[in-house]
Amino acid sequence: MRRRNPKLGIVELWARLRSRGYSRCVESLWRVLRREGLLPEEAPKKKYTPKPYEQMQYPGQRVQIDVKVVPRKCIADPELKLFQYTAIDEYSRYRVLGAYPEQSTYSSADFLRKVVKAFARKGIKVECVQTDNGFEFTNRFSPSKREIKTLFEQTAFDLGIRHKRIRPYTPRHNGKAECSHREDQKRFYSFLSPTLVGSQLPTKVAATLVPCVLFYGVLLFRLFPLSLSNMFDKPTLPLKPDLWYHLPRRECMKMIRNVVFDMGMVLLRYEPLIACLRHARSDREKALRLKAAIFDSPDWIKLDSGELTEKELAPLAQARLEDEAERALVPEILADWHLDTLYPLAGMEQVVAEMHDRGFRLYILSNAGLRFRTYEYKLPHPEYLSGILVSAEERMLKPDPQIFLRLCEKFSLKPEECLFIDDNAQNVHGAESTGMTGYCFADGDVPRLRAYLDTLQDPKA
Repeated sequence: MRRRNPKLGIVELWARLRSRGYSRCVESLWRVLRREGLLPEEAPKKKYTPKPYEQMQYPGQRVQIDVKVVPRKCIADPELKLFQYTAIDEYSRYRVLGAYPEQSTYSSADFLRKVVKAFARKGIKVECVQTDNGFEFTNRFSPSKREIKTLFEQTAFDLGIRHKRIRPYTPRHNGKAECSHREDQKRFYSFLSPTLVGSQLPTKVAATLVPCVLFYGVLLFRLFPLSLSNMFDKPTLPLKPDLWYHLPRRECMKMIRNVVFDMGMVLLRYEPLIACLRHARSDREKALRLKAAIFDSPDWIKLDSGELTEKELAPLAQARLEDEAERALVPEILADWHLDTLYPLAGMEQVVAEMHDRGFRLYILSNAGLRFRTYEYKLPHPEYLSGILVSAEERMLKPDPQIFLRLCEKFSLKPEECLFIDDNAQNVHGAESTGMTGYCFADGDVPRLRAYLDTLQDPKA
């Protein structure tokens, strides 16, 4: 049978043989075919020929960016995590370093902006950045978000910088950044430990940091007491346990007591296309036109700001549609869009429950219309919420700092004790401008968010 069907797959061949009385398993059949030389020959793999290295001609032509996990032994607090971002110019080898408590597209975008500023101070314009294919940089290998730009990619586009991704599983293509991380480990981190008190740090550790720029912000790192300028002046660095060296920080040692969530794409998924598809009877083209006329229009923002009601919005949306049948669907969609457009985001129900059990007070601050109160029951654990602020009811919108101050005024909160979580970076910046700590949830990575929240000290403690 095998000779008559040389291209037949082994499982299908085994199934046919079973129907003719063959009783052994498929593995046994494979061994018999191998012994008899009846297995099909594998097509030879195309040999990979690497391209010759393109030598850079001037500073800023291409900058390699990569992330290194800071060894746990170098961090005084065992509950904290720290990630070192490295940018190195391929032509001049000028390095810029930054440290963040999360390896996310928000951190990557923030680091890119700081890299551009640091290079600009040296008179260098960054033209291209090269990264690997990690989710902190790109959605290239995401099964569901492949067509959606990450915050890092959008930031690079806004800054006029080309983003080049290396070939998968070939970290040598980002070799200068990888080599930099290896040298940092060998010459820097290997000598550091929170318990390394009273010992001396060799001069070569300080020399390693000469071409680096360190940004101040993010977390406290208990390494050594002297500033960088002092490091380069002294041959040895005595460590003292009561002094701290600051690395990049987005939130310092502030006591967070209140967690403020956005609603759409944070606690609940917001998919208006679903409601349009239901009314358009699964006609995707018609549904996309309806979505563009209603939910993607500037008037929808006015609904969130309280300037318009849904009744006033209907004729404005109908004016954007040419087909009379589609116009007739607009009032129907506006009447019940919330029924299937909003549904729980997987994993966030557990996050809300955990934060409540740890003693945090939970709040909602959402850009939403007056209909919000009819579907707030969809929120995960609404009984755990200490307060809700809706933009339409206050007639102001995020990212206006006034709406964050209004939240604090209404519920007697201190901005410095609030953590604000939103999927929009502009909204996060608006919250941070009032003194709140911000977390951008643009990547929708719930495990990463939970890891970040685990670093917060419990108010009950």
